[in-house]
Amino acid sequence: RVLLAFLAIVISYHRLEGPPESPFELFHKNGERKSKAELEGEALEEPYLQQFKRHVLRFSFLNELCVFVSGVLDNTQPRHPLFWIALALTGFFCMMETTYMDSTEQLAGELGRRRRRLLGAESRGGNWVERFSESLAQPLLSRVNSEVDVSAAAGDDVEHQSTTANGNDSLASENARAFSEIGPDANYKATTADLLKMCEPDKYLIFLACIFLLAAAVAQVYIPKYTGAVLDAVVGHDNSSSTDAYESFLLGKISNSQSVSRLPGFVKNIEMLLLVSILGGLFGGVRGAIFTMVGARVNIRLRIMLMDALLSQEIGFYDTTRTGDITSRLSSDTTIVGNSITSNVSIFLRSTVRALGVLIFMFVISWQLSLLAFITIPAVSILSKWYGRYIRRLSKLQQKKLADGNSVSESTLSSMSTVRSFGAETVELSEFEECMKKYLSLNAKSAIATLGYGTCVGALPQLVNALVLFYGGLMVQSDGPGHLSGGQLVSFILYLSALSEAFNSLGGIYASLARLAGAADKVMELMNRPSHKTTPSHVDEEMLAKALENKKKHLLSVESTKVVEQRAKGLYPETCNGEVTFTDVDFFYPSRPQRKVLDRMNLRIPPGSIVALTGSSGGGKSSITRLIQQLYEPTSGQVCIDGIPVEELSSDWLCRHVSVVSQEPTLFARSVKRNIIYGLEGTDQEPTQEEIEQAAKLANAAEFIESLPEKYDTEVGERGITLSGGQKQRIAIARALVRKPRVLILDEATSALDAESEHLVQAAIDGMINGQRS
Repeated sequence: RVLLAFLAIVISYHRLEGPPESPFELFHKNGERKSKAELEGEALEEPYLQQFKRHVLRFSFLNELCVFVSGVLDNTQPRHPLFWIALALTGFFCMMETTYMDSTEQLAGELGRRRRRLLGAESRGGNWVERFSESLAQPLLSRVNSEVDVSAAAGDDVEHQSTTANGNDSLASENARAFSEIGPDANYKATTADLLKMCEPDKYLIFLACIFLLAAAVAQVYIPKYTGAVLDAVVGHDNSSSTDAYESFLLGKISNSQSVSRLPGFVKNIEMLLLVSILGGLFGGVRGAIFTMVGARVNIRLRIMLMDALLSQEIGFYDTTRTGDITSRLSSDTTIVGNSITSNVSIFLRSTVRALGVLIFMFVISWQLSLLAFITIPAVSILSKWYGRYIRRLSKLQQKKLADGNSVSESTLSSMSTVRSFGAETVELSEFEECMKKYLSLNAKSAIATLGYGTCVGALPQLVNALVLFYGGLMVQSDGPGHLSGGQLVSFILYLSALSEAFNSLGGIYASLARLAGAADKVMELMNRPSHKTTPSHVDEEMLAKALENKKKHLLSVESTKVVEQRAKGLYPETCNGEVTFTDVDFFYPSRPQRKVLDRMNLRIPPGSIVALTGSSGGGKSSITRLIQQLYEPTSGQVCIDGIPVEELSSDWLCRHVSVVSQEPTLFARSVKRNIIYGLEGTDQEPTQEEIEQAAKLANAAEFIESLPEKYDTEVGERGITLSGGQKQRIAIARALVRKPRVLILDEATSALDAESEHLVQAAIDGMINGQRS
């Protein structure tokens, strides 16, 4: 062992300059260095067989094998039952030695590389030690990650070469859309406090459930006690030995004069056994019902809070984030987190209380057997810790693969006409299948990990049961100190089974919490992501307090106030003239940071004027309208309305006085009326029915609305599917007019319509521009 360890260190020290060939690509195709999280994700996706082969080819593997053979398999003839405890400790220390050896090998290799860099030595390709080491010593994931940081100079060279090689693709990369999971803030780690905060509004219900839980656990703890007492009452009715008494009981040799019902303590213990069994079941059922109700409330609360956080994000966030990632977190991830929080809290409390009660009774019966029952706890604790870490990372990657599949399915189904027109059904199906295969592969790895963990955790308690039965049987036969009756041994075995069940439940919770943490990380990343939208410096405290008070009336004790606070902040001028000014405005889209859309632009639009912006496609016309609406913020310069920067204005005020009709208007699956008053419904500015009908007339939409089956209450379907293009456009114009804006933006409002629809919409537009609006 010493000789192999010395050879491993020497060979590691004399490795070639630079790290050996990595099993993973350390850089993206554009030359950017991959993050540690990305490398860990690739490592988790690597098949087990390939991982095993790579790790066996490390030179230190020979030393590790020697350690286990000489340490664990030495002296395999057991001479005492405690041999297995000594063997387990020997295996643990051997494992620590191999881990230390591998780390020492990595350190030696790094020291050798640093020394050669300092001396300016060239790589010596003819050295047999170096060639042998390079072929055998493949790096572990931890070594790959450390080399990404340590070998910065080498990485810079690679990045420069990659950038040079991709120089011809600069235009394509400039226009490429930069997708991410949730943008640059995807490193939030959920804490226990984050998860418990979800349950805070239901603390009284949880407290009530805990009372019933405690009562149920206490009742169940007494079941083995009374079971053992019943057996002792049956077999202890005479002065015969325990063995003879049990033989008489098993062979039915109890005389008629000594009926079982007349045995001292028998009936009483049976009655108590029935009582605690019924009460335990009743209290457990009440506890389960309360936690089920709390689980539903937490799930809904979590979804509302996540939706609140999503609605408060800046528009650029949605440009760089796939819709499938967002919907996956809002649906599947929140369900996992919400259900797991309450179920795990319930199981954890129940198992903990039951385990504590069982331990007390076990030590009362026999402290010797109780100590013997705990010999596997260290091993189970270490296994649980390793398993939990692994499953947490794996679960997070599984959720990401599901989100990728959701993105593919959503984009395909929402554009089914295009898919069918180009005959791309097979292509889309193949892409979706590929995402699902990756998820299935990760699920298989999770199943294998669960198999190993479950086997160890399930087998170790059975070994303990065998030892306890062996020594317990000796204690029943003995008449000295520590003597047990047959009923006490049966009670102890039942308690041991209950303790094993409690620990298995706690182990299951640990695994569930590991999966929960993977999903919770993704949910909490979004919930705690700060919006990059500029916050107005002025805050109307009275208006903010009123808005928050109104919001709380409609919510289920949820702290979803981000949107309310965001929209209540800012200036709220009494009037709006409609003057729009751009001063030295530069603008880049967040998804295309390499391309400048507006360059030091200056513009003034007087109140009441009509201005047309013309130019080639991609020239920035729509970008100007989006800056006026504050959908985006200028990179530099200032956009003002009536001399006030738009970022200082209240969002409510801005939406009230600036309206837009886009080329492809969006209608929601609601009635015609609710689409027209969209954004004003339930507010102080909600239009009356007369104002709605007046806006529809100005938009030339009243005639076709009156012809609908339910008129203004007719549902328009998903994205207005039941209406024609011209009808949707005219409802969009009515939606803009009902606000009576001072600034009206028409972004190619008729370009996608047929001649007849264009004529009707144009007539509506002509009616709008006669209203003295910008």
